[in-house]
Amino acid sequence: MDRIGRSAALSRRVSYLYACALTVALYLFLPYGGYERMMEGKYACFLALTLGYLAAMCAVLPAARPRMTPLRWCAAAYFALSAVSALLSPYGTATLLGGPRHDGAVTLALYAAAFWLLSRWLRADVRLIGLAALSVTLCDVLTLLQLAGKNPLWLYPAGLDYYDGDAAYLGFYAGTSGNVDFTAFLLALAVCVLAAAALRLRLWALAPTLALTLWVLFRLGVSAAWVGLAAAALWCPALLVSARRRTMLLLSAALTLLALALVWSYGGDDRTLTEASRLLHGEFDPSFGSERLRIWRDCLTLVRETGCRWRDISVVARGFEHYAQTLSSVFDYFGVPVYLGRRESVAHTPLMRFVSAAFEVLATGWDGEAVLDWLKTGLRGAAPEELDELENYALQWDLRGGVWTRSAPWTLSPAGFSDGADAPAAQAKLAELDALRRRLVAPLARYEQAGKAAATAAEHARAFALFLTE
Repeated sequence: MDRIGRSAALSRRVSYLYACALTVALYLFLPYGGYERMMEGKYACFLALTLGYLAAMCAVLPAARPRMTPLRWCAAAYFALSAVSALLSPYGTATLLGGPRHDGAVTLALYAAAFWLLSRWLRADVRLIGLAALSVTLCDVLTLLQLAGKNPLWLYPAGLDYYDGDAAYLGFYAGTSGNVDFTAFLLALAVCVLAAAALRLRLWALAPTLALTLWVLFRLGVSAAWVGLAAAALWCPALLVSARRRTMLLLSAALTLLALALVWSYGGDDRTLTEASRLLHGEFDPSFGSERLRIWRDCLTLVRETGCRWRDISVVARGFEHYAQTLSSVFDYFGVPVYLGRRESVAHTPLMRFVSAAFEVLATGWDGEAVLDWLKTGLRGAAPEELDELENYALQWDLRGGVWTRSAPWTLSPAGFSDGADAPAAQAKLAELDALRRRLVAPLARYEQAGKAAATAAEHARAFALFLTE
């Protein structure tokens, strides 16, 4: 075997191992920490596997120009359009990683590169299909147990289950992928792959796995997954059946037109189908796919264009108490008046949070995180922009302990160890941050000293009262 032949054989072997590892990771890998760490753990696993695969393929890939196929053209076009979208996005570098869901340009580039190589070098066999079927089946079983109200593998917080979604925690989570929409997407993808394998390789033993997965998708009730399955059902036969290819293509095209006509005339209340119908009618809205964006769009439209007042608008949500405090701070930051119509414990009022956070600072010996939590209660009279700058500086230098209360000025430059650390602008910013620090922590520092010097409860109470009035 010549060098090119050995490189080709190694490329096929590496691609096969990567496909096996990625299949297990997608459907069975469970990061430590349950659903709270699921997205980060899954993405870290995907990065490690894919970057390793790409590096290995760069080392063994034969120097041959790949033959373009329709699917490869589609992958190239998909990535090109995504890259253009990222470049034109007003969010700048945030589009590279895509925020908490990691669906930015970097991830899309890895998808496209991995697909390009796998479409050329992967040779799926019965063992790989069997591994995929086993992984999907185990994921199905776990999901059904969760839908029965169980908490196997302790993926939910203690004492909670699937049906506590949007009540005790935000969103709904199921399976081995976390978010129920992503789990439904992976299961729908598995149905397409396994159905294609069953048809082409005559692996009828996959029928139980297919039936079980379809039942799980039905129980999850994610309509977008069924839309994807319907599209696959329309076109997969034309791509898989070699006999009478032209007839099958015409049949798929006719059925697709019929499906589009049904969606165009849809008048139900399913959000996915409603948005698809509006798109077919020529309507487009950036809030498609996001209920939160739609709510904010409607509220802003009412206030800005119809003369509606903020007090005329109400937003109702399940489980609101679990994020009401955060929303209150955000509304205040953007100058939106808000009243939270709910029962509230006195411990959650701004003054009580201010007091408890102050005691936390003293109890931890001026721990940096405790100090920042205290300052961000909003009762020290600092502007949000000032607190943002102070927080960035404190995190940059890991400030804690006596550094917050010492009389000597701060000397660590906000520019770090860069060449501009001693520049006049950096020194001016340092002086500004030091003055802000002194102004904000002075009352608490004085109370700490007065409390230590107090000999009676009355003296301690007077010191505490003085702290609250400063």
